[in-house]
Amino acid sequence: MEYAETRDPNIRNQIVMNNVGLVHRCYQMYFASRYPSEDDANELVQAGMLGLITAIERFDAKNYAVLSTYAFPYIRNQMNKLVNPEMPFSEFECEDSDIPMEEQIEDEYAFNQKQSDISDVMEKLLTEGEINVLHTLHRTSNEPPMSVNEIAKELGMTSQKVTELYTSGIQKLSVPCVQWYLRRKGVLNNND
Repeated sequence: MEYAETRDPNIRNQIVMNNVGLVHRCYQMYFASRYPSEDDANELVQAGMLGLITAIERFDAKNYAVLSTYAFPYIRNQMNKLVNPEMPFSEFECEDSDIPMEEQIEDEYAFNQKQSDISDVMEKLLTEGEINVLHTLHRTSNEPPMSVNEIAKELGMTSQKVTELYTSGIQKLSVPCVQWYLRRKGVLNNND
């Protein structure tokens, strides 16, 4: 990223303008239903802009592939601080304060069970290569998503092979009977 090398404020401002949609998206996802007024929206967006600028200042393109993934927790953290300044947040812990810990734990258990069900289906339907590509692409860690070239390098295959395996894996998982099974297990809801 050119800004990391030059620290040119004009470049930073352009990056901010190119990513302002992230701030609005964060507001819509986490705050719009609780704070719908125009004044609240403006204040939260301004707080989110501070988070975006902080993320741009700290972003290291050598370690992170995508600024948007890196910046999102900073944006949400700043908005959370505005809404509830007494609640301590680390830079990467932006949990919704109105969800009791017990519900968060139950949600985590349900999520893990669904992941297990999906893994069972994948093992029965997909080749090892398709599973590796899909797992690498859709990993749930806090790391930013990987590009096709990065996945190819990590898995020791060509970019074309990664694309072929991804396409064939997705096609197999989108077959109606597989979708029905995943709905029945509660992994997908009827709208998916």
